[in-house]
Amino acid sequence: MFFPDLKQGLALYRKLTFDFSDTYAKETGVGVRIDMSVLNDAFYTAATSVKFHNIENGGVNHYKEAAHLAFWFQKFKPLRFIEPADTLKVVNCVMSNAEAVLFGSRATFEKKFPETEARYAKVKDHPLNEWVALQMTRLTISSAQIEASELFTRSEDRNRLRGEIDDTRRKFELQFKDLVSGIRYHNYTARGFATMIEGWFKVQGV
Repeated sequence: MFFPDLKQGLALYRKLTFDFSDTYAKETGVGVRIDMSVLNDAFYTAATSVKFHNIENGGVNHYKEAAHLAFWFQKFKPLRFIEPADTLKVVNCVMSNAEAVLFGSRATFEKKFPETEARYAKVKDHPLNEWVALQMTRLTISSAQIEASELFTRSEDRNRLRGEIDDTRRKFELQFKDLVSGIRYHNYTARGFATMIEGWFKVQGV
């Protein structure tokens, strides 16, 4: 859970952002810039908006937490691809605490970068923030579900729940592109988005 301990929750939120941004950078060969101040703002906004689910009476679960984090992540958009013209400036400057840059193992930039320009042109309109937000959602919910399933003493119950969790994950992967487009082009409230996320991922008992 992210919000009971905000310091640890923010640290995990940052780590997941770095991990998935680096994955995207490796896959595309284009550097990704993370604005850490915007990322922090998204986290604390989510920590506030999730309270509308009546946190005092157990209204917040891992589904709603993940949903609010994803909602404000894609609203605040802390990530952007680095344009080729900015590359040398980024590489040669000392980065401040307000931002970080991930190039990925293949995103190597030189003084002449025709390949970089071509890669950037190919991905510049990709839904980067939405992609990372939903991948973080999938991972955090799946991890919480598996952890909760371990509390069941009967192996039959654990195996049944693991099977349902796997089915949910496969359904998510099949629908992933549509889900990314949906959150990019449709307007949702944070609470409405949380209800939708819970509907996608909910497994009874975990």
